Amino acid sequence: MKKTTLTALLLALINTGCQKQPAALPEQERAAITKQFEESDEKINGYFDLLENPGTSQDVRKQILCKDWPNVYYKQYVPALKQLSPEYTDEELSQALDRAVDYYKEKYVINCDL
Repeated sequence: MKKTTLTALLLALINTGCQKQPAALPEQERAAITKQFEESDEKINGYFDLLENPGTSQDVRKQILCKDWPNVYYKQYVPALKQLSPEYTDEELSQALDRAVDYYKEKYVINCDL
């Protein structure tokens, strides 16, 4: 159930980000931002695949949840999404990541503080 909710939330964010594009952005800049968004989205989807793969080690899961995913999310995904869909707030996007990461931390008993 949590995975379904999480997936639906992330897909809604992705879908909205791809559909709404500010008219003020020049076509070349919009294309570059869209490319950044799509590339970061691909990376994040790759993290989902690794997290769900039963063969993925706890060390790899911890690296993804504690470092890789937040890094890509905040440095690539969020800036691109906010340019494509400025109605999203930093707080909303931060909460979305927190919910997703917390779900996997709980599922795989991972503590980033250690």
